[in-house]
Amino acid sequence: MSGESKVIVHVTETMASGVLKYLQEVTNVVTHGDVQHYILYSNNRRFTPDKLSEILPTQIKLIPIQLSFNNISKSLSELNDAIREIRPDIIHLHSSIAGFFGRILSLRYSNIQFYYTPHGYSFLMTSRSPVVRVLYVIAEWGLSQFKCQIVACSKSEYRYASRLSWFQPVHLIENALKPFSLGADLTRTPIRVIGVGRLEEQKDPLYFIRIVAMLRKVYPEVEAVWVGDGSLKQECIELNYRLQANVIFKGWLSNEGTLQQLRMATCYLQTSKWEGLPYSVLEAMASGLPVVASNRIFHRDLFEQGYNGLLADNEEEFVRGVCEFLSDMRESASMVSDNKEKLANEQFKFVQRILEIYKLMK
Repeated sequence: MSGESKVIVHVTETMASGVLKYLQEVTNVVTHGDVQHYILYSNNRRFTPDKLSEILPTQIKLIPIQLSFNNISKSLSELNDAIREIRPDIIHLHSSIAGFFGRILSLRYSNIQFYYTPHGYSFLMTSRSPVVRVLYVIAEWGLSQFKCQIVACSKSEYRYASRLSWFQPVHLIENALKPFSLGADLTRTPIRVIGVGRLEEQKDPLYFIRIVAMLRKVYPEVEAVWVGDGSLKQECIELNYRLQANVIFKGWLSNEGTLQQLRMATCYLQTSKWEGLPYSVLEAMASGLPVVASNRIFHRDLFEQGYNGLLADNEEEFVRGVCEFLSDMRESASMVSDNKEKLANEQFKFVQRILEIYKLMK
């Protein structure tokens, strides 16, 4: 255990998308000299950025380890060895796989405070069968009784966690981002819609393509861009060609490259089937874009929280939402301004709550 300084270890199986953004935000918040962050991450996960050390604050220590259900004993052993060597004060587990291994090991370390952020519970994955999802619920319920406090990143995640955790405290720290100084130009022509995320079922890029194809019937000149890559790429290319949607797939870009694409857009379309509280939507709002999102509980969390945007139940409502934004630019600009003000307030709360949870308030 450290002396007067605090040592915080973050454990994650994935180092991409929302979890990576969350780690960037948390480690940027807690950067004063008496705190040392370590990130233990899976060394065999696809789409992990090549230059992680350039993305995260320079003082962060990155340690790749095995974290996989394909070799449970080795994963537990490597994680345990790392904990014994680092001797942290706090361990923060991110997503379900790290949550599984970390909470099992929490039984061995009564002197370390463990936290777990699901970033979207695994039992919400509609790509899994009902039986598998029930098993995920049972597993999460059992692990939630261990000596590990849950830090939920959205209101819906907090509600699930409160039902699962009978003996440990549950905290709510909603994801937040600081508004960007440079914003999108909503008056640009031709109009451009954008989506960001992995080309996987969770993000539902095929739905995005169908929406764009329908939108082209109203605005034939519309441009459409998707930033991200994944296992559905070939299927997306084929559907894009068949529907003549003309979506441009940019693949993975640097953070600045993604922000540049957002600034070049007119409207953001969020088609996810399940999430925690999506940073991609927050980044769109921080870039000054109006948002149309699928009518799912995690998106409703955002709008119930006070952000402005539109929810859509089907492709027609997505198209109608884009048309609504474009038909009243004054209202859209007002909505964007309100969202940026809300983001600034939520970012302040995020910082205060993280420092409070880690007990680092000065």
